Amino acid sequence: MKYKQLTSQDRIFIGILRKQHFTLTQIAKFLGKHKSTISREINRNRTPYDGFYRVEKAISKTNYRRRESRKRSRYSIEQYLILEDMIRMKLSPAQISRFLKDIGAFEISHETIYKYIRADRKLGGFLWEHLRTRYKKLRKNIQAERREVDFQIKGQLRRGHKLQMTDRKSGTGKLILLWGRGAKTAC
Repeated sequence: MKYKQLTSQDRIFIGILRKQHFTLTQIAKFLGKHKSTISREINRNRTPYDGFYRVEKAISKTNYRRRESRKRSRYSIEQYLILEDMIRMKLSPAQISRFLKDIGAFEISHETIYKYIRADRKLGGFLWEHLRTRYKKLRKNIQAERREVDFQIKGQLRRGHKLQMTDRKSGTGKLILLWGRGAKTAC
């Protein structure tokens, strides 16, 4: 089932069907929702003093939570300018977040600051250049260290060695040894 939020009308139906002693599964089928959605709704919005689900209280609690969640979702232009100045001073987003919280200016998470920096970069901005660590490209095999050695073939190669022949007649070539992380000898 595709997720959709419960509406006030859905909450009214939940209240009516609960009073008539319908099970969670029956209520979920009636509303076309999953039974875990109904269970979460009832547990989240039941009254603390008697544990019953009351529609009016459920609707008011939901509206309150929705208002509170949107309180700090947007910041003013002045606040973003403060962030930009602090980023240009080479402070990390975690330091900026902690500092602004400590002085009581405003609260913002370091993840939100990183989102702002990424959005600025997509729009052609240069805030990302002021971060202490730049965005790095990942290498595939970072555990092995490559070493090239000139050698003469005298016997068999060990497992883990790769051979690049340069002269087949004389038997000379290059041996690429892959050294594992923390290993003292070749693989």
